[in-house]
Amino acid sequence: MPEKLKTLEKTLQNCAIGIVPGAYKTKRYWMSEGDSEKRAIEKTVNYALGSLRSAGVYEKPDAYISAFEEIAAISNAIAEDIKKK
Repeated sequence: MPEKLKTLEKTLQNCAIGIVPGAYKTKRYWMSEGDSEKRAIEKTVNYALGSLRSAGVYEKPDAYISAFEEIAAISNAIAEDIKKK
């Protein structure tokens, strides 16, 4: 049976999901090297955008934007729930 092809949107969502752990580690690395949080985030954003561009499908940023907004909302909800406990 032939393998089902992923939709472009699903592929872009997977790219966004895959970038988050590396971005987190990158930020922590730069902070451990002495960068301020602001500078570490700037470098991390550059890293993440470079990764998205290298995926070859950066021309469709709306799918990335919605995926990152969803990831942020979920992360914030988890943090808030942990704070309550």
